[in-house]
Amino acid sequence: MKHGANVITVLRILLSFCLLPAESFSYVFLALYTAAGLTDILDGYLARRYQISSSFGARLDTMADGIFMVIVCLKIIPFLQLSLFFIIWIWLILLIRMASLMLVRIKFHTFAILHTYANKGTGILLFLYPFMLTYSHHSEWLAVGLVLAATYSAFEEFWILLHSSELDVDAAGLYRRGGSKQE
Repeated sequence: MKHGANVITVLRILLSFCLLPAESFSYVFLALYTAAGLTDILDGYLARRYQISSSFGARLDTMADGIFMVIVCLKIIPFLQLSLFFIIWIWLILLIRMASLMLVRIKFHTFAILHTYANKGTGILLFLYPFMLTYSHHSEWLAVGLVLAATYSAFEEFWILLHSSELDVDAAGLYRRGGSKQE
């Protein structure tokens, strides 16, 4: 059981690569996508429940999340009819995320993404997005909601990191007690 959470995380990486040959939005794609998403929930639960979390496991989880998101974007974005405005907005969010990663590296000499409530909520919305696209005729409003959530969570994470004297990956957020120690 000691490495069970990490095995599940590696499974998410493998499932992510299995998405590449699957037809976007097909039942096979959605089944693989769901399985990969469930591994993200399960590995974290097991690590906390059985107190087997490690810095290696946390980094592996972050890497698995990144691989999953890149592959999903490669599969889904070609089907979206995004305006130039949305494309620029998404790139700005990505730049803020990269700035946060660089800030963590410079300030705390490690690699981490905060587990704020806003980041978790945005992650849930991102996970649900392909299903919502499949069953909704309001894709532009879904995109607006998702991009607004992603914008807030990206700015919140950067702000917390900028003003924190210690790295607390489990910082709840700007408006919650129990967040990072502020300078």
